[in-house]
Amino acid sequence: ASLYVNMESGLVNDFGGCVKGTIYDLVAKTLDISYLEAATIVDKDSIEIPVSSQDLLKKLSEVGKNQEKVEQKHSIDESVLLQYRITWGDEERKNDGSNYLIDKRGFEPWVLQKYNIRYSPETREIVIPIYDNKENLYSIVKRNIDKKRFNNLKNIPLSKVLFGLPQFKAEGNIINLVEGCFDCIKMHQNGFRNTLALIGTSFSKERKNLLLNYCTRANLLLDPDDAGIKSVDAIAKELLPDIFIKYIKLPNGKDPCECSTEEVVEALNNGSYYFPKRRGNRKGKD
Repeated sequence: ASLYVNMESGLVNDFGGCVKGTIYDLVAKTLDISYLEAATIVDKDSIEIPVSSQDLLKKLSEVGKNQEKVEQKHSIDESVLLQYRITWGDEERKNDGSNYLIDKRGFEPWVLQKYNIRYSPETREIVIPIYDNKENLYSIVKRNIDKKRFNNLKNIPLSKVLFGLPQFKAEGNIINLVEGCFDCIKMHQNGFRNTLALIGTSFSKERKNLLLNYCTRANLLLDPDDAGIKSVDAIAKELLPDIFIKYIKLPNGKDPCECSTEEVVEALNNGSYYFPKRRGNRKGKD
């Protein structure tokens, strides 16, 4: 592809990739990342402006290889889970982890084992493994049963993955998209095995690309708090028109992990499709 760099202004014209703009625009387009991430890379890798087209292409190739190495490091060894006990058998029902998840939260032992959930008695934390689309252990999330707070591993971006991929079972071309890991596990327990979790409310191109492998329609069952409601617009903006969005409002302000099978079924039947604001109403009754 032809690339022209104006040495006076520093502006770039990539005729093959149809990019016109700054060096940041070209880096963002070439590496399929955000403008802010591109700006960070340009500064970090010392891409001086102006730069000749030949030097720029060489530098971009080096940066791309470095990015691939960084992506490959975003995984952890499966042996890290060996330090945490599996506590979901009947003989161990009296420990704090099983009391919290089984007795208090209503999870069944079989589903906790299926998602490989662990417990750390020393730190009183539920340990949740996060696997990528190749079923490699990507990261872990911990939740303290006293402070009710989640802790993620540093320097491993969860925005690039979805929770529940190894346990996911396709049902046609529809998925249920929830916010938290516990939401996903409880939905699976209640029979909705075509469910994945965002592990939060943020969205990314990587997540969209993953979803395109599984569905053309997505039911959004997000938490009814401000963060969950506001994220509907952002998620719809990323997914439409490739994936149709159905907004699901759960009863009595409940989260998915608090709902029964019957409540979820009713909510799914009463959901409404999301339409862009330029069409008029934000949602239309199914």
